[in-house]
Amino acid sequence: MNLTNSQIRARARQLLDDNIFGKDWLKSAFLSTIMLIIVLGTGGLLFAIFNLYITPALMGLVAHNESLNNSAFPTVLQIVLDIFEALLIAIPAGPIFVGLASAHIDLVRRGENIRIRRFFDGFDGVIDNFQLGFFYVLNVVVWLCLFIIPGIYVAYGYAMAYYVRRDNPEYTWRECFDESERIMEGNRWKLFRLHCNFFGWFLLGLAFAGIGLLWVFPYASVSTAVFYEDAKNNAN
Repeated sequence: MNLTNSQIRARARQLLDDNIFGKDWLKSAFLSTIMLIIVLGTGGLLFAIFNLYITPALMGLVAHNESLNNSAFPTVLQIVLDIFEALLIAIPAGPIFVGLASAHIDLVRRGENIRIRRFFDGFDGVIDNFQLGFFYVLNVVVWLCLFIIPGIYVAYGYAMAYYVRRDNPEYTWRECFDESERIMEGNRWKLFRLHCNFFGWFLLGLAFAGIGLLWVFPYASVSTAVFYEDAKNNAN
């Protein structure tokens, strides 16, 4: 079956019982909260330490070297440091997003209630999942720094990598990317449009001091899981 984006969203709402205060919607909102705390908390702390201490120290050393300071080196160094700072956010991302994929894919495939413990599946093979998150963000950030459109193209080509890892824990990060690209062949624009459908919802969530996002994330996450299952079946 090749579902349209409208059908994907309708299926996601059905799985969530069309009730923002339903059990599964609230469980998914709870997992989204944990995700934000870990990713933004841990990654943000590392980012702050690097930005407050390491970056100024390195740029200060360059500033005291007249030959380097009068060349393009400071600009290049600043770009490299900015990329590295962005990668710090990726350090906890891999296990967290694999865990979210695991929790939501069971709901999509078997209609089972979301089980909180599935969120911690991402910490099985934690090093491999760290690598997956790191190389995903590395590829996307580097391409975005070079060209915006190719960066988005790469991001959506690898968008299913966390779901692939959930289904194939033995895969390397490279194999997860390759399988994601196979699944996403001809589907990048469709997923991009699906995510664009949530733009208004995200704005509405922000309007309520950001708290509303905790109810938007489940809708978007389950919709993406439905998309993955449909695209994977069609690719096979």
